[in-house]
Amino acid sequence: MSDRFLLCALVAALLATPAWADTAPKGERAGTFKQVEGSVTATLGSETRKVRSGDAVFPNDRIQTAADGAAALTLRDGTELVLGPQAQLQVAGFEFEPTTQSGSLLLSLLHGSLRMVSGLIAKLQPEKAQVKTPTLVIGLRGTDFIVEAP
Repeated sequence: MSDRFLLCALVAALLATPAWADTAPKGERAGTFKQVEGSVTATLGSETRKVRSGDAVFPNDRIQTAADGAAALTLRDGTELVLGPQAQLQVAGFEFEPTTQSGSLLLSLLHGSLRMVSGLIAKLQPEKAQVKTPTLVIGLRGTDFIVEAP
């Protein structure tokens, strides 16, 4: 192979790898964006990425929807989350061990609306699942609920 071909292949590989990939925890995918409408971004560390359906959700992601945006995501324990327009949610903590079905979940709704259907963590270990807002903390007990933060 020519040096020029190798250089082109290297440049293409570098361009195909998003800048945030190095900051994402390896093998620590918290879940998946199942449906994304409008403008939705996720920030991990100092890197912000535009998300699409099928993209990964990572622990510590800060997910933000624009006025025209909404997102539905599923975490690895089966927790389902739906964010409305102009919402901001921090996946502040997520750990899940599928073989023992144990883990912990901490979500921080900074702004906007969130619908949540609890997964295994909240159903089996309710004391280890919480949603915080600027004004309250919700302990989960295997429920389906909607919460809104100013």
